[in-house]
Amino acid sequence: ALHICAGDSVMLTASSNATVYWYPLPVGGAPVAIGSVMYTPPLFSTSTFYAESFACGPSTSRVPVTIQVTPGPTVSVSQSSPREAHPQ
Repeated sequence: ALHICAGDSVMLTASSNATVYWYPLPVGGAPVAIGSVMYTPPLFSTSTFYAESFACGPSTSRVPVTIQVTPGPTVSVSQSSPREAHPQ
């Protein structure tokens, strides 16, 4: 699997002797890209895309590519009651 940070996109490349179609589902659905290269949109959760080639008919199965997304760092802030100024 590929590993990226949340909000990044990635370029996926497939090799085939026919036209490559990229899908977001393992079966059915419409392709999200056509060609040997696909650029994902910015990803915020782990995602899988599937490549399938067509020549005289579809390939026997779609090839999955999983992209693991690492969430960005988080920051939490707490607020305490205000301190009173003490004259010196």
